[in-house]
Amino acid sequence: VRSPWGNKISVEIPRGLVSGQVFQVQDPKAAKAPEAPAQPVAPDAGGDAFGGACRVLVKQATIVTGPCGARPEYRISVPYPDGREGPAFLYAREESRPCARACFGPRRPLTLKVHQGSKVDGPVVQSMVKPFSFMWCCCLRPSFTVFGPGDAPDRVGHIVDSKCLCRLRHDVRNASGEPIFATEGSVCQAGLWWPCCFDAVFPVQRGGQEVATISKRASTCAEMCAKTHQMTIDFRQVSDPSEKMMLLASTLLLDLEYFEFQN
Repeated sequence: VRSPWGNKISVEIPRGLVSGQVFQVQDPKAAKAPEAPAQPVAPDAGGDAFGGACRVLVKQATIVTGPCGARPEYRISVPYPDGREGPAFLYAREESRPCARACFGPRRPLTLKVHQGSKVDGPVVQSMVKPFSFMWCCCLRPSFTVFGPGDAPDRVGHIVDSKCLCRLRHDVRNASGEPIFATEGSVCQAGLWWPCCFDAVFPVQRGGQEVATISKRASTCAEMCAKTHQMTIDFRQVSDPSEKMMLLASTLLLDLEYFEFQN
């Protein structure tokens, strides 16, 4: 017989098999399937919603909500070794008015809530509030106020887009208003202008040194048609749970500002 991988293999029918019974045959030359993450991701005792993961995949999908527009949802997972999306352990969904989504696009005010698990019925571990903003104006710059599980009393930090002519930049501050790092990227990089062909990379800088990386993968034709795409966060030297939450918030703000508009 010929396997699904196109290899010819010899099969010996097991004794005692009767007509209609099914048995499995393994192709020894087939490509080995990538292994799943070693352990399921769950919040640890230190309050890390990412369960100590050093790299996560954020997949955005657009959910049609009716004639007044669509809203994005995000599934956060630890990717497989080949880069494919793994089982989601966090789920984020937007809360906003349909008329705002239809009329204001990326300028709209909204709230993003991140739920533990793969569905919206899980407990909220993080939320982000974005007021109305202008993309290309020095006033009302896009921003996120980030909260933990306790909502308003549990403020984690604040992010504001301080884009200049040649650089995209997020200034990220903690709950006390102190700068903790900055997310930057060139406006000339190919991934912003040809998202179906090139990755877009945003190094995360602290004290002049790169400590983490946010990247948006090149979209396939299928992803472009389905209005979906994937972003990756490499935490690297960022291990503090609150700082990881701010990195996720910076990633989602980048998506809302630049990649949702393109798609």
